[in-house]
Amino acid sequence: AAPTDLGLARDLFLSLVRSGNHLKQQQTAMKMYKQNPMRHFALWAATAMVLNRQSGGPDSLLSLAERMVQKALTDVAPASGEEIRLQLHILKSQGKFQEALQLVAEHSAATTAEPAASAAAAMINDEDSLSMSGVPSQLLRIQPSQLREEEAALQVQLKDVEAALMSFQEMADKQPSQWSYHMGYLDAVFDLVQAGGDRGQSALEEAATRTRALVQAGGTRDRCAALLEMALLKRLVECVPACETDASFIPEALRGDDGAGAVVRLAECVSRYIDSFQSKLCCFHDLAPYLDMLESRRSVVAPLLERLATLAGASSASFMGEAPTEERLAALRQYVTVCQCRRYLDAGPFDEASAVERARDLLAHYLASLDLDVRLEGGQREVQPGDDLLLLCVHTLMDLSDARRGTDPAAAHQVLEELAVLLSLGRKRSPFNYHFKVESMALARRLGLFELGVLLFNQLEIKHIQYDSLSWTLAPGCRETALYHESLRNCDSVMSMHRHSAREASEFTAKAFDNGNYSKAIEIAGFHLNRMAGSLQLAAARGDRAMLELLTGHHTTAEATQYLQNLTGGMLRESQSLSEDEVNRLAMNHDWSVQASWDHPSRRRSRLLDKQSERNALEHRIRR
Repeated sequence: AAPTDLGLARDLFLSLVRSGNHLKQQQTAMKMYKQNPMRHFALWAATAMVLNRQSGGPDSLLSLAERMVQKALTDVAPASGEEIRLQLHILKSQGKFQEALQLVAEHSAATTAEPAASAAAAMINDEDSLSMSGVPSQLLRIQPSQLREEEAALQVQLKDVEAALMSFQEMADKQPSQWSYHMGYLDAVFDLVQAGGDRGQSALEEAATRTRALVQAGGTRDRCAALLEMALLKRLVECVPACETDASFIPEALRGDDGAGAVVRLAECVSRYIDSFQSKLCCFHDLAPYLDMLESRRSVVAPLLERLATLAGASSASFMGEAPTEERLAALRQYVTVCQCRRYLDAGPFDEASAVERARDLLAHYLASLDLDVRLEGGQREVQPGDDLLLLCVHTLMDLSDARRGTDPAAAHQVLEELAVLLSLGRKRSPFNYHFKVESMALARRLGLFELGVLLFNQLEIKHIQYDSLSWTLAPGCRETALYHESLRNCDSVMSMHRHSAREASEFTAKAFDNGNYSKAIEIAGFHLNRMAGSLQLAAARGDRAMLELLTGHHTTAEATQYLQNLTGGMLRESQSLSEDEVNRLAMNHDWSVQASWDHPSRRRSRLLDKQSERNALEHRIRR
């Protein structure tokens, strides 16, 4: 078809986008461009070629798309940000990083000459104002900072370490709070260090001097600078193991007066960071990557644990006293941070008496925090100040139950019953904290009382993609406790979510084409192809549904035979036929972060599911 009306042409193309037939999209857009040589028709064709290649088409599509874009952008109108991103994506997909870098350099030089475009783009606040303003999407320019980031990333791909070092350093100097710039800078520094020679050593000295200057300028309020010093020391130990104990390998700007190695310096930085930021909710999570390195070095950890014990006593005394509410709240946060760090670093042998004492202490502090359970209007209601203390108590008691399971099963079960009471208290006092619900679901599964788990899963009020990413919290418990109808409903929810996702992905891809957001069209289509259509959870839900349907809905031989014939014939929504390679390529979309944990990875509790074993179990259910 070659309609002369541009509105009909647009509607025809977008209907093909929604259908997901990338080859017809490409062919139709090229016919439109031949009849109406408008720029966006050519770019539609090029983007359709990229999507076609993404879906398994030949590599030659990318070179054809490259020529199509070059042809479209030869007119006098400057390229928009999305048009540049489309060019870059096509070049990088072909491994043409040098050509992509040249493209970035050309547009970087041109960005300063487009004040009119920037002024026009400033009028646009959202999609409605874009259409109301009459400003075409071509006026949306790529920002200089985005081009600079792209330039640095391409220099890394080309292994031009010196150029990447300068790019990341300039960006970090301009925006010192942007953590990714500092990490890119350190990556380049240690690439030079690993290459050996005087340049690597001089780059390391420069990085140390620069970091020390940032720390001194930031004082005790700059989290980024303090974390950067720890990141540098950690990378130094990983790259130059001798510096762990030998101070001569440490850059002069980071050496101490005592001649201690880099690990001792790192422990000192951690201690200072806790002193400065222990009242911040993010303190433990900031420190976790660096505590990981210290945990196995007991000679360094011992004095740090002593320091943490002192801080715990001071913050506990302040919190349990008669101080004003704000001071008590700050002291409570300090105490929580210290307890989290102590649990992470405590690698000693498990002692039941000590575990009971810790649990009682944590519970006492949690109960004392209940009067701070204020619900300010418009404030953060889902997490209350002392919730983490009760969660730490729960984890400690779970460790105790695990320790007693082999020697005294009755005592281990009694601990689980006590945990049920504590988690019920947590859900009642803090109904918006989902951690209590997730922990309660795990406990209900362990006790074989998963009707409660189903109830709590429904109370999580999960939406859309979470039926896929959180299905692991529900499906195993339903199967283990023979809740077949609930498991069947879960399978239906997962499959229904994926059907809705497919419709929405095609709709938003069409919208991205229409608005000229070519990179978003590629991103949405790629995410749907790789993560949603290729979901391991979806394949498992289809397999489980077939088995459950036989268990619950077909009781005669004739009915079961007919169902299996329809299933293998591809006539049912749960029908699927996957090869071994296709099963191995399925994406596991589980979200494990919903379970709170302050344990070192080497000491994860057995109740936390192992990712690989869970994948193996899902694949087994698909293949059976």
